Amino acid sequence: MNKKIKYFVCDVDGTTLMPGERSFSSRTIDAFNEILNSGNKIIVASGRTYANLKFLFNNNKDIIYLCENGSLIVEDDKDLIVHYMEIEDVKSLFNYYSSFDGLVIELCTAHMAYFINRANIDEKEFLISFNSNCRFVKALEGVKEPIIKFSIYRPKKDEVFAMWYKETFETYKGKVEIFDANNSWIDYSPLNVSKGDVLKEYVKKKEIPLNSLYVFGDAENDISMLSLTSNSYCNSLGLDVAKKVSKNIFTDFKDAVETIINEK
Repeated sequence: MNKKIKYFVCDVDGTTLMPGERSFSSRTIDAFNEILNSGNKIIVASGRTYANLKFLFNNNKDIIYLCENGSLIVEDDKDLIVHYMEIEDVKSLFNYYSSFDGLVIELCTAHMAYFINRANIDEKEFLISFNSNCRFVKALEGVKEPIIKFSIYRPKKDEVFAMWYKETFETYKGKVEIFDANNSWIDYSPLNVSKGDVLKEYVKKKEIPLNSLYVFGDAENDISMLSLTSNSYCNSLGLDVAKKVSKNIFTDFKDAVETIINEK
C-alpha cells in the first residue's frame, strides 16, 4: 500500500520565521528537511514575493511557492496560477494612501516588487530584507507590469495603522481582499483570492485530498487556509482570530512536524 503524501502548508512571518529574524532558525530548517526527506511536500504560503521566498529557501525547487497571499503559485520554476488586481482598484488605493506620510507603498507584480517611500526610511537597508527582484520607484507610473498585490508598510503598528485598516476595509470590502498580516503590513489582493482560495484551486488541479494538507499559520491572512482542514495549527503567539479557527496550537514548529510525520 502506497504511503499517503502529506502536504505541509507553512506560513512564514510569525509562524516559521519569528519577528526580527531574516533567516530560519536551525530547528526550523531541520523541520523542513525532515518533511522533504520523509517523502512529504512543502507548500510555503506567504504574502511575500516569489523572489524573496525562493531566496529564503535557498532556491529549493522541491518547494511549492504560494506567494502574495495566493495571487501567485510557482511550482518547478513555472507560474502555475496567477491572479491580477483590477487596475482601477490599484489606482484608488494608491490615491487614498498618497495623502499620508509614514508608510511605504508596495506594488507587486508576478516577479518584481516596487516600493514608494513615504516614510523617509533607509531604502538600501529596507531592500536587504527582500534580497532581489525589488526596487524603489517614485510613482505608480513606474510600474509597467500587471499588479497582483498592493500593500502598505508602517514601521509601527499604531492607531494610524488601525485607522487605515478600518477605513479601507469599509471602503473596499467587496472589491478587494484585505488582510492584516500581523507584522506592520496591510495587504490588498484581488477579490476572492486568498491563501485558502488558491490552495483549493491548486489541490483541485492536482487532485490532492484536503485531508492531506497540514496547515500552519498565525494571522488574519492565514484564516482562509486554516479553515480548510482539521489538520490546522496556529502559532501560540498568533492572533486570536487565527487561533479561533485552528484545531491545534503549537509552540515549536519542529516538534509539531515530527508528531505529524510519525502519525500512522
